[in-house]
Amino acid sequence: MWSSLMHFRRPRRIKSKIWHSYERWAHTPYRYGGTTHRGIDCSAFVRRVFSEVFHIHLPRTSLQQVKLGFKVKKENAHYGDLVFFKTEGSHHRVGIYLDHGRFVNATSSRGVAISNINHPYWRKRLWQIRRLVAA
Repeated sequence: MWSSLMHFRRPRRIKSKIWHSYERWAHTPYRYGGTTHRGIDCSAFVRRVFSEVFHIHLPRTSLQQVKLGFKVKKENAHYGDLVFFKTEGSHHRVGIYLDHGRFVNATSSRGVAISNINHPYWRKRLWQIRRLVAA
């Protein structure tokens, strides 16, 4: 079922669609296990954006999401790619790549916000970047 994502083409207006989705979720507080505007975690946020933008239903957790698509190098990342991080302990985070090192994610400190993959915190925790949909 998830292998069919490889053949899904990105909409022409991918940037504006992802940006519009981000604007609807911006500053939503982080809540582990949350899935609504009252509070959302990182994998639920990614799942909601992919549903809104691509009409694709992703698995619920980042560990399930990281099994999809294929790896891409940091320098080849595109709008809509998923960025995965290994944080403290066995925790994993996921966000959606935008451009110029920026990605959007649900952060515990700022809620849904734009972060930079090159910030020291994120740079040392970067695990992998995965492309789920064709360019």
